[in-house]
Amino acid sequence: MTRAARKIPIDAQITAVSQSAEIARAASEFRGESVMAARAVALDAAVRTLEAVRDHADAFRFVLQKTAAKARGEGGVGEKARHHFSKLPLAQQATMRCGDPRFQRFLKVDDVDWAAIAVRRACHVESRKELDAVAEAGNAWRKLDAEFEAWLRGVDGGETP
Repeated sequence: MTRAARKIPIDAQITAVSQSAEIARAASEFRGESVMAARAVALDAAVRTLEAVRDHADAFRFVLQKTAAKARGEGGVGEKARHHFSKLPLAQQATMRCGDPRFQRFLKVDDVDWAAIAVRRACHVESRKELDAVAEAGNAWRKLDAEFEAWLRGVDGGETP
């Protein structure tokens, strides 16, 4: 089997894992087994992970490329990586930040979706794409991102990351 033939579309993976979770849940109810219920919870978490990968594929691809480049010795982290981050479109910056658990903690939300909602509310936009199109929204994003950076450094009374 060729490498390309082994690739399964992400939506098919989500469907398969969702169905497995439903089967595990049904089995746990039928048998009264907590082990099956735990499997259902784990599978539900896997579904959310796969959905996040599907919904934020560009951000994940960017992070994977940077990680691979670092492993090959083509670039480091720190100022060079931050400089590159600052050159990205604002919508992509926001997408990447929303996937960062530290940014989620800073926003006091539990996951990627709530982080995206919080960013849209803070920047007064309906879509993160507007961060690049509307000057006020872009400025609001830059301010929010600067506050996050300060929070990471422990400045401005931010909690320890």
